[in-house]
Amino acid sequence: MQLTELVKFLLVLAVFIVSFGVAFQAILHPNQTPSYSTFIDIVWRPYWQMFGELFLDDVSIGMGSYPAAEYYFSRPIIIVRYYGIFHWFSTMSKVFWLFRL
Repeated sequence: MQLTELVKFLLVLAVFIVSFGVAFQAILHPNQTPSYSTFIDIVWRPYWQMFGELFLDDVSIGMGSYPAAEYYFSRPIIIVRYYGIFHWFSTMSKVFWLFRL
């Protein structure tokens, strides 16, 4: 039972990874001829992007680098800041909830 569910999940995951990889590779390198390294990149990049790797060094537009690179580097700071706010509201709501009981 669990093994069949795992196989179904991995099959759906493989379909999404390959389809995203084909689209991503076609957008980044539209004139590249198919080769072994192209097929490796179709699976390799989306697999690591699933875990958060963005490969910003490889993405460039014209003269400059990727315009939203500053956002991706500052994102952990934003997450930490909002986590602090969430933690404060969570603590205060528990205090008020317990006071009302």
